[in-house]
Amino acid sequence: MAEIRPQPLGNQQVELKLNNFDEPETNCYYELWFVSGDKRISAGSLTSVGKGETRVLLNVPPEASNYHTLLITEERVGKGPAPGREVALEGDMP
Repeated sequence: MAEIRPQPLGNQQVELKLNNFDEPETNCYYELWFVSGDKRISAGSLTSVGKGETRVLLNVPPEASNYHTLLITEERVGKGPAPGREVALEGDMP
């Protein structure tokens, strides 16, 4: 589940809740993306605790609320994020 909360200075705060989401592979991390057609905005990187609930708070620019698809991709340390690589989870914003 993801929830966007407007903040007083324009940015938005995203709260992401993941249940029993696998930990990333060794030397990898997850990247959260907001997607609309061919346009993508990175919301930042995260890891997961595996079993149980992982909660993450990230800040994104105001226009992220216009993007209705979320992607979580698995990225390799040192390679830099590249949306669309190894999609670990995809969902729509309500």
